[in-house]
Amino acid sequence: MRFFRAAVFMLGFYRFLIDRVDDGIYSLLCMRTRLARQTHRHKPVIHCPDREHDILHRLLQKKRLPSDAVHDIWQRIFHESKLQQHQQQQTQSFLELASRSSPVNSTWFHTEDLH
Repeated sequence: MRFFRAAVFMLGFYRFLIDRVDDGIYSLLCMRTRLARQTHRHKPVIHCPDREHDILHRLLQKKRLPSDAVHDIWQRIFHESKLQQHQQQQTQSFLELASRSSPVNSTWFHTEDLH
């Protein structure tokens, strides 16, 4: 019985630690996403295969996780980053278009039309 209680306690402890690590991973992914959304302004295209290759190569050199796992995880991260950059680009394009065609700034808007 004593062994069982110790095992349950340790399981809870490890789950607590895993939850904290998951929270940290989540926060880091949010930070990465914010940074990725900003990069689209500074590069000509969203998809940069050379950059993705360099990142994967650098991470695989660490050899602390299975290569397949690193590849699969970062491919998903790259995919989501591209989606975020694309959404940011569309939002920015829409805002720029909207500001140019604003009724206040447009030649088709005349104050006499209000009377």
